[in-house]
Amino acid sequence: MNGRPFWEDSFADLDAPSPFGDVSAEIVELCTRLPKGARTLDLGAGDGRNALFLGRQGFTVTAVDISAAGITKLQHLANQQHLSIRAVIEDLRTYEIKRQLRTRDCAWMSPFAGAPTLAPTAEANERSH
Repeated sequence: MNGRPFWEDSFADLDAPSPFGDVSAEIVELCTRLPKGARTLDLGAGDGRNALFLGRQGFTVTAVDISAAGITKLQHLANQQHLSIRAVIEDLRTYEIKRQLRTRDCAWMSPFAGAPTLAPTAEANERSH
């Protein structure tokens, strides 16, 4: 054991299948409810199993993951499939959503990503004193 998460070796192999399997059933179901052209945000995207599926369905996709190997693999697979996916290497604990999500947009957080730590707002801090 090298101390790295188990998925890193698979992410580093551009030809290996995703260690998490195929697209999540929840994502497949969700696609039936999203309007064409919706923007999607895949948080904890890993090597892109969900982001790539969303891209193939014609959605605008931003994929975020802390793993540089995962994002590199995602970009490689997106290029092979002629998909335009915005891929970002970032820790979800500090990632800021820079665009306002519309009601027709979708954000998905991988259950493997863990819950981000949210800092209380200044307003919440004032109420607690």
